[in-house]
Amino acid sequence: MKRLPSLDALRAFECAARHASFTKAAEELHVTQSALSHRISALERELGMVLFRRLTRRLELSPAGEVLARGMRRALDEITQAVGDMQLDRVSRPLTVSVLPSFAMRWLIPRLARFQALHPEIEVRVIAEAGISTLRGGAADLGLRFGRGRYPDLQATKLMPDSLFPVCSPALQKQIGRIASPADIARYPLLFDHEAENDSSGTGWASWLRQVGAPEVPCKEGLRFNRADLMLEAAASGLGLALARRSLVLADLAAGRLVRALPHEAPTLYDYSLVCQPEMADRPAVAAFRDWLLVEAAETVQESTVRAPLRVVQGARAS
Repeated sequence: MKRLPSLDALRAFECAARHASFTKAAEELHVTQSALSHRISALERELGMVLFRRLTRRLELSPAGEVLARGMRRALDEITQAVGDMQLDRVSRPLTVSVLPSFAMRWLIPRLARFQALHPEIEVRVIAEAGISTLRGGAADLGLRFGRGRYPDLQATKLMPDSLFPVCSPALQKQIGRIASPADIARYPLLFDHEAENDSSGTGWASWLRQVGAPEVPCKEGLRFNRADLMLEAAASGLGLALARRSLVLADLAAGRLVRALPHEAPTLYDYSLVCQPEMADRPAVAAFRDWLLVEAAETVQESTVRAPLRVVQGARAS
């Protein structure tokens, strides 16, 4: 790449070309006319061509000067537009985030105040949904998804893994007593996340039982819900045992609304990822939200280790 001339000299040239006057350009740049003239002369020597015709009572651009002036105007127009876009992005355009409903309710929203404290100038708009059509259609800037990390045509950043264990309300645990092993699960009322039982995330009862070594245990009867957060609310209300994703119940465990019914834990086959259109990745608001999410995810993983030490079944996770 060829070295550019001095930016101070280019700035002096653009200003003189715009005013067609060394005097007016010097006034705008708060330098002496002599200093401005020296900068332009140095630029001409560096380029090896005359940029101005210095006539008796006026200043004219040479053919080479016309070419450089047009290029400078285009460059400055693009810089002005870019700065305007950045300011508009930072101040007035909302950052629209598409999030899985359960993850929005139980993980993202309780943390959003921290992002707002760091970036009060960024307005966040949350859309609770499971699909990614709004991302591909441009209606959302970012998506938080739970999957295998394969999102064609989208840029994905892994946030964190997850794992599963049974939970119930303290009242129900007191009523049913200690559960000896996973094989005893079928004796108790079970709650189901219908979506998890029918996808490949490894977050359903059958998958968990298989991973903890009790694949023969029947687990088909019980109340069913179409969202994990509804199932967990039912568990907190004492309606049965729920198979909980660690990321969604840390606050409930800390508050005592839910307790672990068994220590057995198994990894999910899906991870959490942040996805966006490649052209959106460098947008300042997107970058700020991504950086904040990575910190929050790392703290969640650390918090998990402290509050509920991981006892994951080894060798169970798919690649």
